[in-house]
Amino acid sequence: LAVVTGAALRTLGLVSSRSAAFLDFLAKGQLPPGRVGLTAFQETLIIDGVKYTVSIARSGPRSMRLKLGSVDVTAVVRHLNDGGLLIQVDGQSHVVHSEEEALGTRLTVDTLTCLLANQVDPSQLKAMSPGKLVRYTVADGVDVQADQPYAEVEVMKMFMPLLAPAAGTLRWRLPEGSILAAGDLIATLDLADPAAVTTAEPFTGSFPPMGEPQLMSGGVDSWFAKALEAAQAIIAGYDQPVEAVVEDLLGTLDDPALPLLQWIDALSAVAARLPPDLADHLQEMTAEYRRVLEAVEAGTEADEELPPFPAPLLLATLDAAVQKARPAERGAVAAAVAPLQALAGQHA
Repeated sequence: LAVVTGAALRTLGLVSSRSAAFLDFLAKGQLPPGRVGLTAFQETLIIDGVKYTVSIARSGPRSMRLKLGSVDVTAVVRHLNDGGLLIQVDGQSHVVHSEEEALGTRLTVDTLTCLLANQVDPSQLKAMSPGKLVRYTVADGVDVQADQPYAEVEVMKMFMPLLAPAAGTLRWRLPEGSILAAGDLIATLDLADPAAVTTAEPFTGSFPPMGEPQLMSGGVDSWFAKALEAAQAIIAGYDQPVEAVVEDLLGTLDDPALPLLQWIDALSAVAARLPPDLADHLQEMTAEYRRVLEAVEAGTEADEELPPFPAPLLLATLDAAVQKARPAERGAVAAAVAPLQALAGQHA
């Protein structure tokens, strides 16, 4: 989970930083180079001494596909008003916040925290937190051993020693008395044995199998909505498997249950705002289509021909209801039936 959320967080940061450069190339009439692309990324995360290399492809405005090893995981990411992220993965939602530290990015996922560590370079001696460089305890050009104090700093009115991470020759970069910010380079080390430095161990496995980021009903209307969203993402330039999306889209459009399920969903959303007799009548008008469809799907009446979905009749009924409404109520009735008219018009 930390790898998924960390890679998603880093990707959004890259998208934000690259967008201005991408638009600048377009404004000049130039084709943006691959280094400022906005759909494909690769992130390296170091967590607990293990290095994870994740490939990311943005599959929509709020969705991305992450690959570690041989397994792909899809995540949906939304920005929160407090600056955090809501990340949906494997059917669950997680609130994610981050804070930059000298050692890396502190990631908080729900109530758990972990550090996305920076690449550690023991030759770079940097300030871990704001403070003051009080004094040297080792002169410039002197050899030091691992864990030997080389300076003293003041942090929140407390004096602390700085310890060398490895053996080498010290080279000062800041004078005594310098005010430090987290990440400031204090000194460098000419390492005595560069090969002895411990590096993060590459992860050789894969993501565990995960499901869709959002739980979906088994209805064909849900699968159609997903396929339509993917098709729109392709047109917008996002990374989607084109052939699979077209196949899913055509398959759901050919399903006779699609107009009925869409109608039931749309009618339930506005039924409370319709005149009671109109809502009941609209439900009755699709009852025969529903009966025959269920019988055909169940195999009890395989020879019975499925009638066309009564979209034209539904449209006529809705138009008549608006016209028959009293002038004072006509606007409200028209607004209430507008989604139903739009849906019926798509299937007419």
